[in-house]
Amino acid sequence: MVRNAFRHACSFIMAAFATGCLLSTLPPTIVYARASANGADAVSKRLEDLTQKYQYENPYPELREQANLSYDGVSQEDTREIVCWGDSMTEGYGATEGSVETSDGTYDISYKAYPQVLQELTGLKTYNFGVPGATSEEIALMQGAYTLDRLRNPLRVFDAHIASQGEAHPGDILILEMGSNGGWSNKYKRLIKQYRFMIEHSGCRDFLIVGDTDDPGTSIGDLNQQEFSYGDGPGETDWEAALREAFGDRFINMRVYLIESGLSNCNMQETDADRRMAASGCISTRLRSDWTHFNAYGYYAKAVGIYERGVDLGFWGPDHKESLESALLP
Repeated sequence: MVRNAFRHACSFIMAAFATGCLLSTLPPTIVYARASANGADAVSKRLEDLTQKYQYENPYPELREQANLSYDGVSQEDTREIVCWGDSMTEGYGATEGSVETSDGTYDISYKAYPQVLQELTGLKTYNFGVPGATSEEIALMQGAYTLDRLRNPLRVFDAHIASQGEAHPGDILILEMGSNGGWSNKYKRLIKQYRFMIEHSGCRDFLIVGDTDDPGTSIGDLNQQEFSYGDGPGETDWEAALREAFGDRFINMRVYLIESGLSNCNMQETDADRRMAASGCISTRLRSDWTHFNAYGYYAKAVGIYERGVDLGFWGPDHKESLESALLP
């Protein structure tokens, strides 16, 4: 008991130190702006006000130039759009080279974020509205569900280009993953309310909530978490339980999914080290590029999990049918 408390305290200190180091290297406001050819973006008054209020600077120009918002090869018959909102775990930070052997041959997954893989699996045009470092509040602001007067914390991250594209593409299917960078003050009800605001603002009847994939006790977004003891298995954190209770089968416990299916999705054999990590509720390091982000295999396995849940709910797939909720609503 004492040992677990000590481990949790150490994790807390390390997380706080890492957060402090990260924030100390960033400018007071991190913004990504891209003007149109005529110098006027087709954005709302909300975005115009933000443009006037903040000095926009892109500290990662090469990364943002390489980040595609959507991809080629979409279905000509089904014109619905999937929109994916989130932070770096949506944007695809950390993606590496990689390939997976499938029944159709070798599938190149190099440098692909999960939205790109999801588009290739579903055949539906998919937009990647992931912004590295964004809090849940900032994601809701960029999507349009929040206004500046609703923010409880200073605005640090805002991508005007993503916000403009999000306004133009509200989507038919909404996929949300946020909270890893805070913005909800460790209050699950507040985060759930933010999710609901975004769902309502989008008008999407079909949506999925993707759970946080940090190992227990390492999240800087939820400082209430404690490390699992060896032998606890995948388990369920309080954060995951709150989202499951709020959203039912629209919530994907992605941490548990990747522990149970991530390696097999990539045709990797589980090792003793993988089993030891799983016994403590941790995702295999072979799916990660660092302590929190994924490599190409992690993002690919994540996309497969989202695709499978969408098939179960009738959002897409060979037997696609209108979802029950969509059929019942006017």
